[in-house]
Amino acid sequence: MTPKERIYAILKGESYDRPAVTPIFMAWAANFIGRSYRDYYLDGDVLVDAQRGDISKIKPFDISVAERTKQRIESVRKMATEVGQTHSVLGWVEGPLAVYSDLRGVENAMLDLIDEPAVFVEAGETIIQNQIIFALAQVEAGADMVGVGDSAASLISPSMYAELVLPLQQKLMAAIHEAGAAVKLHVCGNISNIVQDMARSGTDIIDVDWMVPLAKARADAGPDVTLCGNFNPAGVLLKGSPEEVAQEARDCLKAVSDKFILMPGCEVPPYTPEPNLRAFCPCDGCLIRDELKC
Repeated sequence: MTPKERIYAILKGESYDRPAVTPIFMAWAANFIGRSYRDYYLDGDVLVDAQRGDISKIKPFDISVAERTKQRIESVRKMATEVGQTHSVLGWVEGPLAVYSDLRGVENAMLDLIDEPAVFVEAGETIIQNQIIFALAQVEAGADMVGVGDSAASLISPSMYAELVLPLQQKLMAAIHEAGAAVKLHVCGNISNIVQDMARSGTDIIDVDWMVPLAKARADAGPDVTLCGNFNPAGVLLKGSPEEVAQEARDCLKAVSDKFILMPGCEVPPYTPEPNLRAFCPCDGCLIRDELKC
């Protein structure tokens, strides 16, 4: 199977040849090629910076004249042309609370959810329309899947998430699905108290960070959504030995056997030793060949 066929077989609950492995490479990849993370994201190869400004000035924007979104779309098109037949090409947008927190600052955003939730909802509707436009442009450029990063959601209560954030996420994911792409929802941190509601967002994949037991995440999310994770990217992947990384990866594979994709709980740190990456990936230096069947 190609890597792309393998991922979609897992998503559909069909048979597949071996577990899929999908680390999040951003800062590490920039460091690996000798470039700064700043250069990396300014060139449009990672997610676009949220636009900043006063909340009252949030307006629909034209992605065709926004330089960074144009670069992002072009980089998706390039990746799809080069590897899209065999590999899943992941586009990316930020979720409603993540963008709102960028615009307002995290502390102000949290206070708004308590004191002025209607302000967040009003701004969120425009934010989501912008994110839908951006997501669909990436799908049109060749992304077969779009990631939605909404990490500030792990900082709020389950009721706030379900009442204020989830409906906006659902609109975004429905639009992405309607365009023909799959969706993965990435919320950094401890999502134990909201993972059940995250499964109602419409996402195909939930990224599970390292502090959440995978067995609990599966029990709470249910059997239909694919889980992705989840060993410690700093304490184990960055600072551990290849053998420790391999054991953590084995434990993840044992914890969730069906509809599961192996990766660290979050992004790969930029100075992660290469042998530690090889330890759990299907390549030279892999220490879990039997488990990955490679």
